[in-house]
Amino acid sequence: MSSVNLKFLLLFITGALLSCNPEKKDVPDKKILFIGNSLTYYHDMPLMLAEMMKEKNLPYSIQQSTYPGYSLQAHLEYMVLSQSDSTFYTRMKEENELTETEELLNNDYDIIVLQERTGQLSIPKALECEILPAIDSIKKKGSRNTEPAFLVFQNFPAKMEYPQQFCREIKCFGESFEACSEIIKNLEQEMEEIRNGVKSLKENTVKVGEMYYQLIKNHPSIDLYDDEIHPSKAGAFLSALTFYKHISGLNPQELTYTADIDETIANQLKAIVEDEY
Repeated sequence: MSSVNLKFLLLFITGALLSCNPEKKDVPDKKILFIGNSLTYYHDMPLMLAEMMKEKNLPYSIQQSTYPGYSLQAHLEYMVLSQSDSTFYTRMKEENELTETEELLNNDYDIIVLQERTGQLSIPKALECEILPAIDSIKKKGSRNTEPAFLVFQNFPAKMEYPQQFCREIKCFGESFEACSEIIKNLEQEMEEIRNGVKSLKENTVKVGEMYYQLIKNHPSIDLYDDEIHPSKAGAFLSALTFYKHISGLNPQELTYTADIDETIANQLKAIVEDEY
């Protein structure tokens, strides 16, 4: 399955997986929901995580609502009309309609992962007017029947020339206007902006961005990007390893799974996550 085709994926680790371990056959799956965009679904990252869980007989099912270019707020506002490899059409929802993400939030989950757009957390007005309200709404919708753990996917730095600035159209108190981040002069400043933005959310954070930062600084020969913002297959594997470590607490170096990337690179990524996370 190509990264572009993956918009909405349901993965179940069931039956044969659990039956191979008699002690776990009656243990129900723990359910994970990813809410985000292409930074999550590129190169089937949730599928990579599922394969890691499967290898160690960890009973998790993974579901995702991920659409190209979506902010968290968009997940609560837009109805998906159609999608293909090259096109994606939406409209604003009407009164009494539920978006696909809102429909999913009617189900019960053990873990809900929230992933925001690149650069969004570096824009103070976006944080105040869109991100925090969207997270609050998602948490309320996702906690009606259970109390899931909410995890924030820490964004990784963009692959860009400096200086750079992120600007977005923001809706705030009934008005729309363009808001921008500070001018970002280097990688260190961009990473600090990411850290500060995530810290302001006051949520449990999966530090994917920190793992990217370590690789970019110390192992620049490993290419983590397909383009300026999207992960390469190695980058997606690094994200999955970070989630595996955060959720399971297990040593990723004990995994044999490599997602068909170069074994030497896969082992380097596993070691870095184990050593640095």
